[in-house]
Amino acid sequence: ASLPVTNTEEVTAGGQAYPAGTAWVYDIDVAPKNVSPVIEKYIVADDGDTLTKSGDYSIGDEVRKVIIADAPYLADGYKSFEITDEMDDTLIYKEVFGVYIGKKMGAEARVSDIEALKQIKTGTYTVKASEDGHSFTVTFEKSAISALNALTEDSACYLVFGTEITQVAQPGTVMTNEPWYEIGNHTGKHRFIGNKTEEYTYGLRIEKSGVSDFSKVSFTMEQDEKTLTFLKDDAGNYFPAVLDGAE
Repeated sequence: ASLPVTNTEEVTAGGQAYPAGTAWVYDIDVAPKNVSPVIEKYIVADDGDTLTKSGDYSIGDEVRKVIIADAPYLADGYKSFEITDEMDDTLIYKEVFGVYIGKKMGAEARVSDIEALKQIKTGTYTVKASEDGHSFTVTFEKSAISALNALTEDSACYLVFGTEITQVAQPGTVMTNEPWYEIGNHTGKHRFIGNKTEEYTYGLRIEKSGVSDFSKVSFTMEQDEKTLTFLKDDAGNYFPAVLDGAE
């Protein structure tokens, strides 16, 4: 079925002027709405609230992250919704801290803003990690999809989770990881790839020759008037010895 279309402004045809709405229009160009959803990933900064795209960490550090996936309003509703994060060998998945849905926010969002949105209840989504821990997928179950379909405007889904930098990493390593998500509607399933975040590892190597008792080997780190000294125990492990003015 189709509806007749008339001119939206005055036109002249055959020497005659036709006011708006009085002439048939037969040559029509139709541009359907076509929006490509976006998925982005951020690292939670040291303040525990700000989002950033990169950070410096040591081996063994836990790094909290946030994935923000567009959730466009679908008149016919979502049939499925899942988010996957794929990491390199130096990062492993630890746990999901929370899944939220609500208004769209970008890099200006804070963790506290996200946690103020509607939280998807634990148990209404599943989390499946790969055997090696380098990837995981969050899949919405029926009730979580119902909550998503209850939204009446373009929104976003927020996934707050934790990772850990493993011993595989070396000082100076740049670790990248990439998220993607897949949504399903009446036309099938559609996958959208996101950005890559970067974590940089750092370390300090100390070598000293001609010493038989390595417990006597020490080094200091200084910044302005603050000094921190590291000593080495009999097992070969360094530990900080706090001096005046140290932090």
